[in-house]
Amino acid sequence: MLLPDNFTFSQNNLQDYIDCKRRFLLRHIQKLEWPAIESEPVLDQEQLMLLGQQFHLMVQQKLSGIPEEIISQSTQSPELLAWWFEFVKLAPDALPGKKYCEAFYSIPIGAYRLVAKYDLLVIQEDGKATLYDWKTSHHAPKRSTMQQRMQTRVYPYLLAKLATSGSQFTQLDVEQLKMVYWYPDPAIQPIEFQYSSQQFEKDETFLNQLVAEIASLPEEAFTKTLYTEHKCKFCRYRTLCETGVIPGTFTDADPETEDTENLFDLDFDDLAAAD
Repeated sequence: MLLPDNFTFSQNNLQDYIDCKRRFLLRHIQKLEWPAIESEPVLDQEQLMLLGQQFHLMVQQKLSGIPEEIISQSTQSPELLAWWFEFVKLAPDALPGKKYCEAFYSIPIGAYRLVAKYDLLVIQEDGKATLYDWKTSHHAPKRSTMQQRMQTRVYPYLLAKLATSGSQFTQLDVEQLKMVYWYPDPAIQPIEFQYSSQQFEKDETFLNQLVAEIASLPEEAFTKTLYTEHKCKFCRYRTLCETGVIPGTFTDADPETEDTENLFDLDFDDLAAAD
């Protein structure tokens, strides 16, 4: 067994395992830093990461009660300000119900723990609940693409598990739980997924089996993905795995079939947790 006893699973490392077992091993077990550039041009990637971090911070400040005019003065970026004003129109702080911003939760899964960090959770008195996740990609993938992402399964599952186990949020009705990927670009419509008790049961079986599989694998079983031409060009470990030297570019990515935040390793939940 390679996993340490205190290993924590998340939608991010589970997605890495689904995409490439070898990547999971190198990144999350061996914690290997590898200097390969993930994508070109580097400055564009860094700028997207910076804008995403700043947007998440501005949203958190707004939901913490800091006045809008003060937050607006914190940036001179035209793109970031445009995102910000779209968020102000959404007015999530005016939504009915109790709100939990940048909320971190965990549950046991097998011998380990499963964690999730929600950008915004709103729970109403009638049991209706909405999970919001802010996405700062310039293009939205197809709904079918997002439906297959581990985040779409892990986030509502963990919340429903807390509710059904009586740990927290006991007023929550799983049949009225919804997850929303919200984009500050006004040209991109939110992508919504309605949860259900039936989906909860499917996810519980799937995630427990997945964790058990990962925990049982010997090192040699963490094999490289077969989809090397597409997956590896955006991976920091491609030179180590001898699957390519030249990084992929933003124009190489297909926004309809990829969540580009994940593709370019822009996980703002992980970044916030590391701060």
